[in-house]
Amino acid sequence: MPLRSRTLTMGTCLALSLLVTGGAGAQTERPCEHDARASGTAERFVDLGDGTLLDKARGLEWKRCSEGQEWVADAGTCRGWAAVYNWPEALAYAEEVRFAGHQDWRVPTREELHSIVVPGCTAPAIDLGQFPATPAFAYWSATPFEYFDRLAWAVYFKSGETGYSPRDYGYFHVRLVRDAQESGTSGEGDRQP
Repeated sequence: MPLRSRTLTMGTCLALSLLVTGGAGAQTERPCEHDARASGTAERFVDLGDGTLLDKARGLEWKRCSEGQEWVADAGTCRGWAAVYNWPEALAYAEEVRFAGHQDWRVPTREELHSIVVPGCTAPAIDLGQFPATPAFAYWSATPFEYFDRLAWAVYFKSGETGYSPRDYGYFHVRLVRDAQESGTSGEGDRQP
């Protein structure tokens, strides 16, 4: 087998390892009442009315929809399919996003992304009232794996667990965040879904 094929095969296996280990626990899937009152997130998040949430606990502003989806204000939900990216694409894409009057969106760190997991909930392990239409799949974090520079951390929203995957071969969803205290460009021309 040529070296390139072996590398791709190994990368593909490593990408799949996140999926396999993400659901490896003895955890039984249980539907959650995806409701802010039930998960305790009502006090933590403030709906800013523009497809974003203010995370009072962390001083962050989150996009409610996954990248690739569109916020539908009248329905209070996200429409469309969540896009997937490899890690370098996700980081580059985030630098170009203009949304809700801000241009300083970024891929969250592993800790930030894991902070929106609702413990005990699965498939997805997130409050769908706050983050509607979230796929129960892996999302990239901006945190590289500290022991091997070709890997990066992700959060698997089926179970809420974290794992790592090859940066170039893993294709996962992305949810963007920004530091709420920093101001981005606020011109109307910057508002894009």
